[in-house]
Amino acid sequence: MDNIEALTHATEKGFSCKAKHIKSVYVKEVFQGKTAWQGLVEVFELKDHPKALTAYGWSFEKGEKTELATVLGIPPINDPQSAVQSYVAGNH
Repeated sequence: MDNIEALTHATEKGFSCKAKHIKSVYVKEVFQGKTAWQGLVEVFELKDHPKALTAYGWSFEKGEKTELATVLGIPPINDPQSAVQSYVAGNH
């Protein structure tokens, strides 16, 4: 399974709705003066989710494992950058 497929599956399972991949956006997030994360954020259009039309997902290395992050596009999260910012702030 490639990264987009894995993120689509994680988005659908995590948010109990259908997800369609729309695009990939490069993001570099700096937190407290250091690069906290950089890479491609996948943007998904959601169908049948009660609160969001969009979700964002990406993968990252944690130790020797690859982890997946998915974030709903609910204000103030309205673009890939704000999705990563929210995730990084919540995990530091």
